[in-house]
Amino acid sequence: MDRPATGSFTISLRFPGAPCAALCIVAGGTDSHPERRAAYDAGMTAKSAGERSPMGLRERRRRDVQDRLLHTGLELFLTQGYEETTVSGIARRADVSERTFFRHLPSKEDVILEPLRAMHVVFRQELARRPVNEAPLQSLRRTVSSALRSAPPRDRQLALRALRVMGRDETARWVSTRLALEQHGRVAEAIRTQRGLPADDPRPGLLTGAFGSATLQAASRWSRDPNGTARSLERVGESHYALLNTALGNDWSTPFSTEGPPGAEHQRKPRPSS
Repeated sequence: MDRPATGSFTISLRFPGAPCAALCIVAGGTDSHPERRAAYDAGMTAKSAGERSPMGLRERRRRDVQDRLLHTGLELFLTQGYEETTVSGIARRADVSERTFFRHLPSKEDVILEPLRAMHVVFRQELARRPVNEAPLQSLRRTVSSALRSAPPRDRQLALRALRVMGRDETARWVSTRLALEQHGRVAEAIRTQRGLPADDPRPGLLTGAFGSATLQAASRWSRDPNGTARSLERVGESHYALLNTALGNDWSTPFSTEGPPGAEHQRKPRPSS
């Protein structure tokens, strides 16, 4: 149990037969500090809107400390495991106090989530630039490539390290599940809005769900290579996305019908007369 001076704490509960080794519950961390989470969300919103102001000395120092905590935490997750790593251990290795840790990160799970959030911002920015008449699956595939190439080096490096942790540590994958679900919903809504699809059209959600699953599988395979790079992750991702093309690669020019897939009404055999 890690208990900072603010009264927050993190506990791990084990459940027999659970889908992962442990379920990590953060009490008094992310959710009990709404002002800290609001500041995080405001910062991410500013990034997504391209409203980056010149970084002052105080902000650079804050970023330097946060980067040290993120790099240290991710390294410890890789070498000794997510569950075995504590906030106090991260703070001690980074040569800061636990109070300082919680001033920069709401909880231990944010060591993984913060780099992924930053990359999701870049992903949504790149997705918004894709042509409306491009096949949706093709848009997502090309967005991954452009996001990996256009992301700031700092964000890309941390995100790759976080993906490596997720690929190797089952509990870390569980921790990232909530963020993945949130981002799938945001990406699906962006696709729906960009293409003028009705709110009840399920195809954006189905596509982003399948695409997200393929991305996680690709990241897991990529993480086994200790020398993996952003370029090699892009190649592994493409090999997985190509498998989705047969099922999801068609264009969506035909309106969705609850009676079946587009064009199915023309393939139905007439019912025999009674």
